[in-house]
Amino acid sequence: MIITLTLNPAVDQTIFVRRLEPGEVNRFAEAQLDPAGKGINVARMAQRLGWPTIAFGFLAGEIGLLAERALDAEGVAYHFVRVPGQTRLNVTVVDQATGTATSFYGPGPAVEPEHVAGSTSCCASGCRPGGCWCSRVTYPPGSRRAPTPATSTRRAGRASRPSSMPTTPHSALDWKQNPPSSNRIGRRRSGC
Repeated sequence: MIITLTLNPAVDQTIFVRRLEPGEVNRFAEAQLDPAGKGINVARMAQRLGWPTIAFGFLAGEIGLLAERALDAEGVAYHFVRVPGQTRLNVTVVDQATGTATSFYGPGPAVEPEHVAGSTSCCASGCRPGGCWCSRVTYPPGSRRAPTPATSTRRAGRASRPSSMPTTPHSALDWKQNPPSSNRIGRRRSGC
């Protein structure tokens, strides 16, 4: 089982234009929306490769609902704590004439210590022996400056992961040589 924790998820919107003309109205014919955030990206890839996974984290508002629907469509299991506000929306404009991309990354919702406590109990319930814990953190707004939420989010990762479960940054996973267990779990819905 691959368990991921995404503290500041997003929906990425990628827009393709023939030629970007700053200061002008630019029309696009092609766009895509993808659920995103480091842990969610790992869970999506694991699902595509046929490995059992579950994504934990925080979602907010209508953008959070878009992320859930997209994960449902891909068959990715998840269990998010709902928080007030709006999940991040990131927009990337791809200029097809030059091959360049310009990105705009939005802020996410503030996550309070009580939300972190809810996430900790959710993650702990998802951990199984022989699993793999993946947590690559982009902290939600305010949590880096406010010591309590930042400390709590770090504790959430440590507290919810059993000591017998290996921890790895997602970029260091060697999927081909060390595939995760083939045990599957049922999809869980939001609202721990």
